[in-house]
Amino acid sequence: MNWQLFKRPAIGLAAAVLFGVSAQAAPLTGTFVVDVAGISSNDAQSSAINEKRSIYISPNATLTGLSIDAELFADAPSWLSEMAIRFSASNGDFFDYAPSLTNAAGSEAVSDSLADLSAALGADFNIGMDGWLTLEFFELNDDFADSFDGLWNFGSLRISATGLPEPASLVLAGLALAGMGAASRRRQQRQA
Repeated sequence: MNWQLFKRPAIGLAAAVLFGVSAQAAPLTGTFVVDVAGISSNDAQSSAINEKRSIYISPNATLTGLSIDAELFADAPSWLSEMAIRFSASNGDFFDYAPSLTNAAGSEAVSDSLADLSAALGADFNIGMDGWLTLEFFELNDDFADSFDGLWNFGSLRISATGLPEPASLVLAGLALAGMGAASRRRQQRQA
């Protein structure tokens, strides 16, 4: 095999990668909205009947913020403060979040924001290599085993993340590959 054919394209690809890395500014950020309307709060964490939502964020992204605007309903003797969400990543990291502090049953509108999630948790929360974040809606204290304890009547949860891939870098990598293909074709036409 003639390795000289790969010499120029390899140098070009290396230059494109170095340029792409050095041209990147701050990592991109994004906000992901989860509709929580109609989600039941059923049993203790890890119960098979708990509702879960999976959201694709991006490989190795870092969650930076969290906000919620929703209305919760807790069926007596369950309390609003027992309704929680477990945020978990495939790398094993997780944290639990309970938006209400009300130790009573009934309905309540909640609006909360953790603009700096790293400060609230005491550390960064990183998504694993697969880029998936799982939300499990559960009860901190299960009053009705294998049954409904509460309901997220309506509202939304907003999740902010950083470290998302920059579109310009993806385009640059694509152009480098296209250039390598064109150079290879030109060489083959000259040899023919």
